[in-house]
Amino acid sequence: MNPMIKNGFLRFGVCFLLIATACGTAFAQDTAKGLPFPIKPEFTLEAGMMRFYGDVGYDQLNEPYKTKPGFQLEIRQEIKPAFHVGFFFLAGKVEASEKSLERNLNFQTPIYSGGFQAFYDFSTFLPSQRVLTPYVNLGISYMYFKPKGDLFDANNEPYYYWDDGSIRNMAESDPNAGSSIVLQRDYVYETNLQNTNLDGFGNYPLTSFVIPVGGGVSMNITPEISFKVGTNFHYTLTDFIDNITEEGEGGRKGRGGNDKFMFTYFGASYLLNLSPTEDDLHFQGVDFFVLGETDEDMDGVKDVDDLCPETPEGQPVDLHGCPMDDDNDGIPNFRDEEPATLQDTLVDTRGKLMTPKVILDIYMEYIDSTGDFGFDSRQHIQEEAEYRILVGTFDEGIPADMMDAFLNLEDLRTEKNDKGQTVITVGSFRTAEEAEVRRQVLENSGISGTEVVQWVPEFLRGVDIDEEVVTRLQGEQTEDEKTMSFDKVLYRVQLGAFSKVVPEETFHGIKDLNSLKTENGMYKYMSGTFYQYKEAVDHKINMLVKGFEGAFVVAYKDGKRINITQALAAEEAAGKEEKTTPANDPVLPSDGNNAPKQEEEDHQDQENHQDNEQAAPENDNGEQQSSDDTMEEVAPPEMTTDSADQSMAVPTENPFESDPSLAEMSDDYVKFMVVLAEFRGDIPVDDLTAVLSLEGAVKDETGDEEFVRYHSEEFDTYNQAKAFLSDATNAGVKQPEMVALHEGETITLDEAASLLSEE
Repeated sequence: MNPMIKNGFLRFGVCFLLIATACGTAFAQDTAKGLPFPIKPEFTLEAGMMRFYGDVGYDQLNEPYKTKPGFQLEIRQEIKPAFHVGFFFLAGKVEASEKSLERNLNFQTPIYSGGFQAFYDFSTFLPSQRVLTPYVNLGISYMYFKPKGDLFDANNEPYYYWDDGSIRNMAESDPNAGSSIVLQRDYVYETNLQNTNLDGFGNYPLTSFVIPVGGGVSMNITPEISFKVGTNFHYTLTDFIDNITEEGEGGRKGRGGNDKFMFTYFGASYLLNLSPTEDDLHFQGVDFFVLGETDEDMDGVKDVDDLCPETPEGQPVDLHGCPMDDDNDGIPNFRDEEPATLQDTLVDTRGKLMTPKVILDIYMEYIDSTGDFGFDSRQHIQEEAEYRILVGTFDEGIPADMMDAFLNLEDLRTEKNDKGQTVITVGSFRTAEEAEVRRQVLENSGISGTEVVQWVPEFLRGVDIDEEVVTRLQGEQTEDEKTMSFDKVLYRVQLGAFSKVVPEETFHGIKDLNSLKTENGMYKYMSGTFYQYKEAVDHKINMLVKGFEGAFVVAYKDGKRINITQALAAEEAAGKEEKTTPANDPVLPSDGNNAPKQEEEDHQDQENHQDNEQAAPENDNGEQQSSDDTMEEVAPPEMTTDSADQSMAVPTENPFESDPSLAEMSDDYVKFMVVLAEFRGDIPVDDLTAVLSLEGAVKDETGDEEFVRYHSEEFDTYNQAKAFLSDATNAGVKQPEMVALHEGETITLDEAASLLSEE
């Protein structure tokens, strides 16, 4: 860079920074004294392209390569809403070339310009929550330039432009023009055009005032950061930027008017807040060191860190200076009259549990206008607690045999505590002694490790039991009440088995819901307790209507899970022995259509239907079984209720059996598979032999060493799977089951038929 240009650039830059610093300091001092605007200078760095508009190259304005890069630094300050002022410094180059029969001219010059601008951004007319903010600007600046021309090539040969468009080292009129050499421009602007003095202007000024006018759009990214896109058109007060003026002679005569250039840019801005905030002014004069060392309540925690600054002297506190609260009920220990209440229970100001009865009494006193509910201390005695039998608290999955035994209990309840554990309880009793009598019956029946607990709403251990009362109650028991009887079939409806916990709101409105986690990590959700299969089927239909598409009936007897065929046989046998239900049997209320005689006829109809229908799973109405259970509702057909006659039941139709064309259809995304058997623990030799005798039997890797599952390969059509299922039945496999798959996920046969029929 020319030393004069370099020195001028440095002088201007230093002046620019000094002015910006001085103005910022003055603004900050005045703002502290109460100026109406905060000091928030905005620094913007912009890069873009510069384009020349003058006497040279005017006819080639549409040539994009005539632009040159430029850079600009701005500092803005908001004075009033939407109005900003600031300084800027611009550095770059402009150039132009012109080649014609009349004249051949070119030039290039650096541009250094700095000055003052005012901005208006229209923010007063725009919403506060905006992304784009348009603005216009007007200013004045001072510019330095120095035009140079490309008049010689690299070998210092002068350019002569011939009429044929070539450039040579001799004039076309030279007598020796025939020996001229063709030259190529090297685009090195080596000649100082001011010094050539071709038009006799001498040392004309290389500086000028400039009026920049422009506008753009600011894109707000954060309150401090934004991007800007805009254009400034610079009107100069000189016509010498290209070394051509209207006072030139011949081909060097210009168009008239001063030269101009345009700068189109893209930039990034940062808004710096230098003004003191309200908090800064509010805390002026505060000795924070002394404040940070103060401990007014003398509890060992400094006031600056003390969340409970008025703790009574001598009381133990935690790291935050708050008195200890062991039961986390919000009442500190020194004021808590019941220091062992459960977490998240409602207590009064003394830490005592507020039962629903106490809350109701307080509310009735509040709205009382008759005096009937005037305060009576006798009304505020805590209501009697509920007592239950705690069967167990489980962190992990429950073993299958233990789970079956639990589900065989009619008054089973499962809940989650605050640690995420599954808490299993039985019964609900008014006194601890009644619960103890039932607990001993459970113990004598083989369910060990039980305990009577108080439930408010979770269990409290250490219940006091009057043994004399227990002995008296046991003496009043009948012989049947002294032992648990599991010989009756108990039905439940399984809503689903999932690999993850299902949100509680999914089961909103479902009564008598139990959730249990299996050993292999599946979460089973069971609903209802029934002693008649028809009532269980009715409940299953209700669950299907509510959207639980995979719901099915399961049965338990003698503390174990049994299949539906066995359950119906046991239920029928019990019905023949007793024509009426004993008074002590817990049977859910029916609608009146389930008289014992009619119930027996219904079960006979169901068995007759089973004898006439194929027992293979594919004729089980397309109902899909959960893959995590070994015994599911496969033998009986799916039941649907009729509003006119609750006792009637008709099987739904298997779409593949009713439409043989579907049974031959195939699709890349729909497959069929036969589940052969699932074993846990010791595998019966006959069952394993039957499974392994089949060609194509596949062992599933379940990740559980004790749990084994076998199934077939995937088949393209229903008929292929049906043939394999028939082979499995003939080989002695017990209850093989056909399932449909869609992209690897299990679906019902109805869904598979629907997908295939769309093809």
